[in-house]
Amino acid sequence: MIPVKVIREKKETSLNVPFSWTDVSFENYLKLAKGEDIFMTLFGFKTEELEAKSADSLLSLMSFLNQTEQLNTGILPDKFNTINIGGSSWGQLEKSKQIINSNVKSETNKIGYENAMNTVVKIYFEETDISKMDCLTAIAIGGHIFESIGKFLKEYEELDEYEMEDEEKEAGADEEFKEFGYFNTLKKICNGNPLDYDAMLQVPAVLIYKTLLYNFREYKVQKRLQIIRERKLKAQR
Repeated sequence: MIPVKVIREKKETSLNVPFSWTDVSFENYLKLAKGEDIFMTLFGFKTEELEAKSADSLLSLMSFLNQTEQLNTGILPDKFNTINIGGSSWGQLEKSKQIINSNVKSETNKIGYENAMNTVVKIYFEETDISKMDCLTAIAIGGHIFESIGKFLKEYEELDEYEMEDEEKEAGADEEFKEFGYFNTLKKICNGNPLDYDAMLQVPAVLIYKTLLYNFREYKVQKRLQIIRERKLKAQR
């Protein structure tokens, strides 16, 4: 921070002015990224309260705000290197996926995944609040967790190949059950017994995903066997 005197509402006022992204909290970074007023976000008053010359001077000192490439230069604290997505619970992973997927960058959500970072970090590190951290460190932490989730899911991307049978699609099963997300899988694994749901969500994610992958491959083999048998039956007619 740099101490600076400015003219605000015709009076001299002392301010501590951020000189780099490390002086900006993650909470304030998100506000700036959403397009909120710079002076209101960083100093708590409106732009028009400043003398024009003072406003220009402050913006000149805060030129780093235009250097967004620096946002990915934060150093990850050692504590967060210990994250193990597969060893953490399945419930934690599915909650994180839901939050991330609901924050995809769009016309109405300009910052996308960064908006979900604090919530996802708290899922894995309950006592950590990155909103008050400097934005470089916060983005390093959130980015590392997102990357770890992505790497884990990539190992099981084969599961995305699953397609419902034509009869199921015709009956509208894809639309009827889509809103339930991972609850569909939870219900199936627990054989529909809600008393088992909480315990199943505490199972390490890697065990659930390996089970799903095994079942999916077994399903594909059975489907191929069915095609072979039908072909042989036709040949015998």
